[in-house]
Amino acid sequence: MKTENMERYNRQIILPEIGKTGQEKLSKARVLIVGVGGLGSPIALYLAGAGVGTIGLVDDDVVSESNLQRQVLYTEDEIGLSKALQAQKRLQALNHDIQINAYPTRLTKENAASLIANYDIVVDGCDNFATRYIINDACAHWGRPYVYGAILAFEGQVSVFNYQGGPDYRTLYPDEEEMLAMPAPFKGVLGVTPGAIGCMEANASSWALPIFAHKDPLFETSMLKDLDVIDYKNLKACADKGDELSVKLLRRSFDCWSANLCNLIIAYDPEVIILSGGIARMGEDLRRPLEEHVHKYAWTPWGHLDIRLAEKPEASVVLGLHKLTLDEIAGKTAL
Repeated sequence: MKTENMERYNRQIILPEIGKTGQEKLSKARVLIVGVGGLGSPIALYLAGAGVGTIGLVDDDVVSESNLQRQVLYTEDEIGLSKALQAQKRLQALNHDIQINAYPTRLTKENAASLIANYDIVVDGCDNFATRYIINDACAHWGRPYVYGAILAFEGQVSVFNYQGGPDYRTLYPDEEEMLAMPAPFKGVLGVTPGAIGCMEANASSWALPIFAHKDPLFETSMLKDLDVIDYKNLKACADKGDELSVKLLRRSFDCWSANLCNLIIAYDPEVIILSGGIARMGEDLRRPLEEHVHKYAWTPWGHLDIRLAEKPEASVVLGLHKLTLDEIAGKTAL
């Protein structure tokens, strides 16, 4: 990283989870954004600002007046011009040290593989099922993570597919023909909704645990240094063997999870909490201490709170999104 860029990225570099090493990784990262509209605008702006070294922009559309309410990359003077090319100019003006590649074309089955092969991560800024299936299949082929986002009115969804062999988009929507036959979704959207969801997508392109581990001074002598993948399952295994860094990170994680659970209980008064995702691989080693903490520090009107492990932790988020989405589509169609 250039010395003159130290000040530019100072607010990131001073974060212990990122530091100089993390910023160097960002400068070498290659991210492809498919769709530079409501979602793609904040995604592109914040990734460019963060110093992601190479950003690709795929969009065959032109700027229209109705875009300006939420697509913050563009101005009135750019109406009728290519989104990809105008976004490239704007982002290059924001950060001249990074590479911005514009592809003013539609992502298709014919060009997806060759485009995605050149990038590390693909971020979804599109607005249709057909393109999402194309993204998914190309990411699955090349082993690339797919950061998914979708918006409707005041709501949005964010997920990460195909991460380290996890579920992909077809796990969420297995029947492509059924999804493509769905009626066109309602187009109303609050201007800030895509901004909020797009920012979440930009943030979802990295994961905190490996950064925490690599940044810690104990890493050089830790068992974690020899692992290809640093996840909570491996973290627990190393902690059980007495690895100092693993114990430290695990304790820190439990503190965060416990505090978040207590906040959720105070806000929503749930009767049941289901633990899911990658952390649920720890099983009872996760559930028991969280339950003890919650019962000690969080009050519920019915007393004992039922904390369970998901039956299918790797797919439960996808299954939940699937149900919520179908319920939403059914509701909108009924109206």
